[in-house]
Amino acid sequence: MCGERGEIESHGARLLFIGSGSPRQAADFAGEHCPGVPVYSDPATATYRALGTARGVATTLGPSSLRAGLRAMRQGFRQGATKGNPWVQGAVLVVGPGDRVGYRFLSSHSGDHPPTADVLAAVREATASATG
Repeated sequence: MCGERGEIESHGARLLFIGSGSPRQAADFAGEHCPGVPVYSDPATATYRALGTARGVATTLGPSSLRAGLRAMRQGFRQGATKGNPWVQGAVLVVGPGDRVGYRFLSSHSGDHPPTADVLAAVREATASATG
């Protein structure tokens, strides 16, 4: 989503990340991947549990994850060192005024990401309702 930061911010929204690594790992992620974007640390994965994200060896190393990894490699991406809890999958939320969740995507396996267009549409909708 870092590549979409300008689009997100142009609507008055803010991008942030919550990772399962240590505070130092969160700072390293921010500096390496998305400078200037807040990255919060949740090594106990309480946020992930509250959201009901997928977890376990099968969600990280199962066939869907392996396919996603191969697809990413073909596109030129490479897996770096694992930081944080490798067995917990991520999520994408768009939260609007009044803490209303306007969009929620829970990854079912490693490499499972929401369509960027869907996330941006949710950002536009949430910010339009805030100003309209």
